Amino acid sequence: VPVDYMRGISEISTVFQIEYPTYLNGRWKRGGWWYYYFYGLFLKIPLGTWGLIVLAIGATAFRRESFDLMKDDLILLVGLLAILNFVTLVTTVQYTRYVLPAVPFLLIWGSQSARFFSRRVSVSSFAVAGCLGWSILSCLWGCPHCGSCFNLVVGGPLNGHRHMIESSIDWGQDLQYLRKWLDDHPDSRPLNFAYFGRIDPRFAGIEFQLSPSLKNASRGNGAIIPEPGWYAVSVSLLHGLPWSIHDGEGGRLVVGQ
Repeated sequence: VPVDYMRGISEISTVFQIEYPTYLNGRWKRGGWWYYYFYGLFLKIPLGTWGLIVLAIGATAFRRESFDLMKDDLILLVGLLAILNFVTLVTTVQYTRYVLPAVPFLLIWGSQSARFFSRRVSVSSFAVAGCLGWSILSCLWGCPHCGSCFNLVVGGPLNGHRHMIESSIDWGQDLQYLRKWLDDHPDSRPLNFAYFGRIDPRFAGIEFQLSPSLKNASRGNGAIIPEPGWYAVSVSLLHGLPWSIHDGEGGRLVVGQ
């Protein structure tokens, strides 16, 4: 087995044992929730895709076929439950990206809804086509901001931050979009910028500063009372995520809980 492969497993196993604070549905908790990943999958996967999965369950429940095909279903089920069991019981650091390996099993299962097309045209086949179209449109609606996609149960991407933050929605992926917006709005200087990410925003051509109130609050000198001006703040930081942010001068300071 490659050495780096084993080192990667060891590093992830170490991280999983650290009880970082986890945010879910407006609450913070160390160690997270047992249902975090179920909740995350329900909100992140498009409703059209969930419709296909439900239809596939119906197609499977009423079919009369060989035991070999039932074994195929069992393989999918075992793979799905193994991943969900691992991330739910072993991880204390909870981000939806950890459960993404389970999604292919769900999608393969959902593809069985195509069985309805092997029969004559029916309400079921129209339902499959509708769910597939809905799923495609949901994905296109979220592009190119796929990381922050949420389905209509929570009102789409704009309301997703009320339920999940950090890498489930915000991983500093919008630096280039912010720079373009700044280029189109030269009057938005000076910019007070608090950024959730590891790359210094100055590498993206963004010149910024930290407001004096934020600097004072980070030193324990009171609450943040913003001065008048322009602000750009990563949504995860708005919810109190502890993070070491860039200060615009080559240094960093810790903000959050």
